[in-house]
Parts: sequence; structure tokens; C-alpha cells
Amino acid sequence: MKTHIVIDGNAFYEIDEECMRQKMENEQKKIQKKQRELQKKRPELEDRQENEKSKE
Repeated sequence: MKTHIVIDGNAFYEIDEECMRQKMENEQKKIQKKQRELQKKRPELEDRQENEKSKE
């Protein structure tokens, strides 16, 4: 387990690098999932916009 220490004034923090790596990977997965969901919805939204234009 790799760690490093951060000193901030009178406080210090021990950072677990493996935990931080996993946290970043999970954040990236969430972002990618949201992007995929938006890409799936985009064609539906474009179709709605076209339908609204054709009604006018």
C-alpha cells in the first residue's frame, strides 16, 4: 500500500494512493455512463425538434 503525507499548517493527512486511484476510476466510469446516456437521448431529442419544426 502506497501512501504519502500532506502537511497543511498544523494538520497532516495520510493519502492512500490506491484508494485515490480507485476513486478516480469510479468517477470516470460515472462520467462515461452519463455521456452514453446523453448520446442515446440525443437522437430522440433531435427527432422531437424536427417534429416541432414540421408542425410550424
